[in-house]
Amino acid sequence: MKNNMTVDNTIVVHLKADVCTGDVDFDMYSDVLGQDKVDAAYEEDGVRTIDKGGYLEGYPLKIDVLKKIIADLENQGCNYVSIDYNCDHPDYTFYGVDVHSATEEEIDEVVNKDKNERLAKAEKLRKDAEKLINEANNLEK
Repeated sequence: MKNNMTVDNTIVVHLKADVCTGDVDFDMYSDVLGQDKVDAAYEEDGVRTIDKGGYLEGYPLKIDVLKKIIADLENQGCNYVSIDYNCDHPDYTFYGVDVHSATEEEIDEVVNKDKNERLAKAEKLRKDAEKLINEANNLEK
């Protein structure tokens, strides 16, 4: 299959920003119970949660926080967002991206970069081959 990029079949996904929420579990505990109660609970044995229904594996993120993150990403020129949950500790990373149809200039830039990388690799292989041929010739003397 050919890999012909045109303005009709190519999009650009440009990462413009990433935002990490930090530990959303502690933010939620503090918001709901108050920091003094959270501190006291952790001096004992931590905050307890009653899960009514087993809704998700992740932690909830306050809607106001989500709205702010989205507004900030929009203000930075992002029109799409990707969200990753950190399985090591409860936080989310939001990747704000600008997604648009590729222009001829953007396509040319990628094509030229790829071509230049191939040419540089070919030149390096030629030099490596010449070096090996010279070594082989020296061994035969």
